[in-house]
Amino acid sequence: MFGAEEQNDESNHEQITTHPRNRSVTLWITAASICVFVAGMVALASSHHQQANVDQLTARESDMTAKIASLQGELNSTTQKLNQMTAEEAAEEQRAEAAAQAAQAAQVAKATHASAARRAPRRPVVDPRWKQIQSRLDAQQKELDETNSTLNQTRNDLNGSINSTRDELGGSIAKNHAELVALEQRGERNFYEFDISKSKRFERTGPIELSLRKADAKHEHYNLAMMVDDNEIQKKNVDLYEPIWLRDSDDPQPLEIVVNKIDKDHIHGYVSSSKYTQAQLTPAAASANTGASQTPAASSTTAAASNPQSN
Repeated sequence: MFGAEEQNDESNHEQITTHPRNRSVTLWITAASICVFVAGMVALASSHHQQANVDQLTARESDMTAKIASLQGELNSTTQKLNQMTAEEAAEEQRAEAAAQAAQAAQVAKATHASAARRAPRRPVVDPRWKQIQSRLDAQQKELDETNSTLNQTRNDLNGSINSTRDELGGSIAKNHAELVALEQRGERNFYEFDISKSKRFERTGPIELSLRKADAKHEHYNLAMMVDDNEIQKKNVDLYEPIWLRDSDDPQPLEIVVNKIDKDHIHGYVSSSKYTQAQLTPAAASANTGASQTPAASSTTAAASNPQSN
């Protein structure tokens, strides 16, 4: 009996010893599941938001198209009425002319050749309704032109929104130095590679200053502080290859920050910015900058070549 009790005590002691370890593993699995679920919900919400914008712009275009069709139908109806009134006026003028010719034939014996030569031609009677119809027709034509202009602008906005959504959701991400060079060779944007260690100091990389606050190589995420227009912005728990977008009203495209390698207290990546500002893309600035179009590409190539480290 004493031997059995000792074995039961040892078994209970072993269960008590291993229970906290199982509980820790369960908590880690639960936390990981929650993170995956939250990330999926965020991605789903972002996709739903972009799709809602596209649906809204598409609905607006449909409303504009329906309005144009309605105005076009009204214009056709007015044109038909105008043609009918013109035909009635022409018939009335013919009847009046026939009556005048009959009266003239009755008086031909009394009239002389001189009086016939001096007789002024009869001026047609202008119906005041014609002016009203013409004014209404001009107003409808003006409204139709404005609607067409609005519809064209809406289509351009819709195409721009769709292209921007596609660029932001499916844009090219360089996962190593070779892919970054391939992106740079397109000549569409400027690229600046960086290697940053954990520090509270900010380091200048292209048009922005960066400071690494935390780097978790095991879970492949990091915390980054950015200095934008003398304002500090922080991004926490950013995943590997996940782009950080920063918009500026003077840039036609957003600035992009991508980290493609995470080590202990160290990250490697690049900053991508628009090659020209919004002001430089205007017709006057574009003609002035024609001779200097290669300068930004050369500077970005120099920035990339100054750091030969690759993944």
